[in-house]
Amino acid sequence: INNLFDSRCGMVYIAHEQLGWRPAIQTWLATTLSKAVPGLTKAHQDSINNLFDKYVDGGLAWVRKQGSEYIPSVDNNLTTSLALLLQSLMDPNKGFKLSGLEGEAFNNAFGKLFGFAYVWALGGNLAPQSREAFDEFVKEHLAGVVTFPGVTCLPAAVSAASSAIC
Repeated sequence: INNLFDSRCGMVYIAHEQLGWRPAIQTWLATTLSKAVPGLTKAHQDSINNLFDKYVDGGLAWVRKQGSEYIPSVDNNLTTSLALLLQSLMDPNKGFKLSGLEGEAFNNAFGKLFGFAYVWALGGNLAPQSREAFDEFVKEHLAGVVTFPGVTCLPAAVSAASSAIC
């Protein structure tokens, strides 16, 4: 079966499973994020793209094979959540200052933002029984980017008195 098909109006459709998450993230980097964060250079975009390339597939594989989600998700949903959470954290109107952040300084600062967003975008939908294992996975998997404190990244369970996850 061919995964490409055309409609009666001449459009070609490709199943999102065949396309993957990378084209959406590359488009977001080149268009939406560049407009949202003034001063974002090609070098910054490359650094961000490298983090996605290096770490996202491992996290998605973990969620799919070992995680238990409250609501079933697709990879594009999780990566879009990661991208938009990062974008919100980089909003200059909320205090993010890109000026002076180049090279290793940018990588260090952005690594912390990436680690935070990664935990919540990929792990925020995990059921409590998966959180401790995800916490261990993330601390090891992202060790080259960010060092998490000794506490867990995600709470093990939601309090009965509170509907909030943290």
